[in-house]
Amino acid sequence: MAAHCWAGKSDYYEALYGFMSPEHAAVYFEDGSTCLLDDGHDGPHEWTPDNAIGITFAEEPADGK
Repeated sequence: MAAHCWAGKSDYYEALYGFMSPEHAAVYFEDGSTCLLDDGHDGPHEWTPDNAIGITFAEEPADGK
């Protein structure tokens, strides 16, 4: 399983356009978003709102294995 890209939208726009450029300012005050495509993906980032990202754990088998 490949790791995710994990690029942050605000950080990405800051690196691309500069701190508080019009493009960066437009996303700076939004809720955070992160790219969850595979690391090294081709094409543009796809932004997932950070408040929609979660983690779940599988139940431990009854036999402990």
